[in-house]
Amino acid sequence: MSEQLNSDGMTTMAPDVLMTIAQLTTLKIDGVNSLTNAPVTWTRLLQPTHYKDGVMIMIDEDTIILDLFLNLNAGVDIKKTSLDIQKKVSREIHEITGIYVKEVNIHVEDVIYPTLEITKETA
Repeated sequence: MSEQLNSDGMTTMAPDVLMTIAQLTTLKIDGVNSLTNAPVTWTRLLQPTHYKDGVMIMIDEDTIILDLFLNLNAGVDIKKTSLDIQKKVSREIHEITGIYVKEVNIHVEDVIYPTLEITKETA
């Protein structure tokens, strides 16, 4: 859990709070289709991380490292969208919790193309 000290005592936040902020912020960004499951790797299994619905978080002292696993819509500028996600997620977590975000790593797992509806007239 992440802890912040103040003059009146200590505030403790569960990692789920930070992951929910990251999820909601990411899903608001144009071009993001959805969050997706992270692939299971030995590194992920051995590191002290928390994982929930497309967001993996590692808490180190008073900073956090986030890995976001997502699907983007076809036609978006992947680099620009990724930078936008990094900036907005980092800023939102810091503004809400006061916790410094050391890294936001983006993993684009898929690009989603719109489905074409086939009718009798077009077939």
